[in-house]
Amino acid sequence: MEKVRIETAQNVSIDFEIAGIGDRLVAAIIDAVIVCGYCFLGMFILLPNGLSTRLSAMTFAVILFYAPIVFYDLICEVFLDGQSLGKKVMRIKVARLDGSSPSFGGYLMRWIIGLAEKYGTCGFVALVAYLIRGNGQRLGDLPVGTTVVRLRAPAALSETILVETADDYEVHFAEVAGLRDNDIDIIVQVLDHYRQQGQSWRSEQIVVKTAEQIERKMGLELDWDPLDFLKTVISDYNHLAAKES
Repeated sequence: MEKVRIETAQNVSIDFEIAGIGDRLVAAIIDAVIVCGYCFLGMFILLPNGLSTRLSAMTFAVILFYAPIVFYDLICEVFLDGQSLGKKVMRIKVARLDGSSPSFGGYLMRWIIGLAEKYGTCGFVALVAYLIRGNGQRLGDLPVGTTVVRLRAPAALSETILVETADDYEVHFAEVAGLRDNDIDIIVQVLDHYRQQGQSWRSEQIVVKTAEQIERKMGLELDWDPLDFLKTVISDYNHLAAKES
């Protein structure tokens, strides 16, 4: 399976699997089924109930109802963090090569070029670009610096540094519940890297920058030791996850 290396804001390089053609095709089929179902529903709702139905009103209703179909990919990727419903099912998503989420402008440009790729060439140009580039990028990805990657499974308790917590463990940061699986995955990799590399300057800087980013995401300003903070976040996460399971 081909991989792409993404450099995160914490200066941590993570290898993600590039979403294969099969995954993307199945996701596209799922999206097409959803769109078709929406179309049939629209036809059923908008069918005139009598000859007195005004054409102008009918035209307006059709445009109002079917406009989301044209903007389906854009709407989904903006509000579902780089995923359409089909991508969610297949656990793949659009991601920038620098590890950050695309901006609205990025999604918009990707969608506009995607319309030309999809309807202008029936996806042929997108397929050729995918095969030539080797990092999962189609033409719409190039100016935005994005690709489509396969998501990892959410971090399990057995995959974290601190696996178990006592029953009477007291959670220090309730804000950990607002972190994403990807944030926890990055913390785990940073701690694992620190454990393997020891107290080198680079590994310590990675820990410091990661702690700063996680604090910012959690809305905190702390005077904790960065390493202790990250370990505590993982412990809190493990304890909350164990209570939910």
